[in-house]
Amino acid sequence: MARVEDLAYIAGVIDGEGSIGVYSTSKCKSSTLQVVINMTDQEAINLAYSMFGGKLYSQVGRAGDRRLYRWIVTGKRAQEVLVLIKPFIRVKRLQLEMALTFPISTQGVTLSDADKYLRQVIDFRLREMKRPNLKES
Repeated sequence: MARVEDLAYIAGVIDGEGSIGVYSTSKCKSSTLQVVINMTDQEAINLAYSMFGGKLYSQVGRAGDRRLYRWIVTGKRAQEVLVLIKPFIRVKRLQLEMALTFPISTQGVTLSDADKYLRQVIDFRLREMKRPNLKES
């Protein structure tokens, strides 16, 4: 069982450095819910991985750039993570709430047309939430 302090910490990292969204592939025309953290601090990434599993990546950009670490969890596991950190999320609260309604498919079961449409709506709304609010001057 994860410690409350670690859940609160990871929630803060996701609020500040993470994203909650839908990843779509054009090849197989499918989409999945994902929670991602990108940052240069490997310790936070490793903690998320040790608590929740998922996938780890690292990369170096241009010469002189610091190594960037990425943690990704998808699908049903992403929703399970969001449920655990929900009490501690502040900034991305609406994104989290919407992500929890994302229809998750199970292997061998085809989603209904209504669920496919709902996935598209949630994908669109999550993308809209990430855009900065532009005010007219």
